[in-house]
Amino acid sequence: MPRPEIDKKVEEMLDIVGLADKIDQYPAQLSGGQQQRVALARAMVTAPKVLLLDEPLSAIDALLRKNLQIEIRRIQQQLGITTIYVTHDQDEAMIMSDVINLFHDGKIEQSGTPEQIYTRPATRFAATFIGNYNLLDAKDFNRAFGTAIPQPEVAVRPEIISLSKRTIANAEGLLVARGKIAGYISHGNLIRFSIDVKGLLINADVLFEDKREFGEGDEVFVAVKEDLVIGL
Repeated sequence: MPRPEIDKKVEEMLDIVGLADKIDQYPAQLSGGQQQRVALARAMVTAPKVLLLDEPLSAIDALLRKNLQIEIRRIQQQLGITTIYVTHDQDEAMIMSDVINLFHDGKIEQSGTPEQIYTRPATRFAATFIGNYNLLDAKDFNRAFGTAIPQPEVAVRPEIISLSKRTIANAEGLLVARGKIAGYISHGNLIRFSIDVKGLLINADVLFEDKREFGEGDEVFVAVKEDLVIGL
């Protein structure tokens, strides 16, 4: 390839990764995030049909990793390169993917879009990897909520559980039980309450601004839509 064409490709790729102004700098003069973007540019400059990224952000601090996830996703979509992205980070998998292939013991446990994997995990392993599901014994859940789920275990996302100090009227498709707040943990913008429902501990997420309504020891009504309860 002629030198002018090489220079042109280098300049184009550096512009795409936002480093056009760093073309004359050495690696030691770049930040960790900039070095990672250079590595990405080197991998893509030859216009590969398929790009393999094997945990490229695993050694980078959390804040920079979040920024680079967005950057890599933007660049990949801009160039339209089919990319296989390997990660053990569930949030990263959700952010980066069009399709997730979830591997367990060398086999694909489940395949689908991030939304499909998150909202409808097919197995216990899938539920433990994606999200923060309540994984509950179905007999205990049936006893607590008066339902009859046939599978041995159920999975319920904490953000779909509603809490109220006022009576929640029974309605078709709505499971309601009474419980007591056993404790809570702050997750920044979310508060995760642990509710004791007839001896069954269930986690429910509440927005931070709504936390003042509830306190440890409060008796509450717990409600969840039956069609969102997943039998495993």
